[in-house]
Amino acid sequence: MPTEDRAKLPRAQRIAVICHGAYVLHAQARWKDDKDVEHESAWSGDVPVGQSWVVDMSQQKGITTGRKMWLNVQIVAGKGMSGEIIEYAPNGQTVTFEAKGTTLIGNRLDRI
Repeated sequence: MPTEDRAKLPRAQRIAVICHGAYVLHAQARWKDDKDVEHESAWSGDVPVGQSWVVDMSQQKGITTGRKMWLNVQIVAGKGMSGEIIEYAPNGQTVTFEAKGTTLIGNRLDRI
């Protein structure tokens, strides 16, 4: 799980990623339940440069308001990385991350 910024966490119903890196990525959402057990959504298919992927967390089993969740990305033939922690809220909002860098150099996820 990524480290938690002690400032007020963004709250959203959906998590999205836009691939602006020089690679193809796979993405999933992860969260912890009230017993601190980690869960994950299904992996996306290939998300190539210029494409995006969105998961509506209200469609995931076992997630409740206030649960900490984060984006998990695996670069094909490269490294994995995680987005910052956000809180689930059934509010219709989307937190979007931009994936940047190359397969092995300068990888990062920026919240936009």
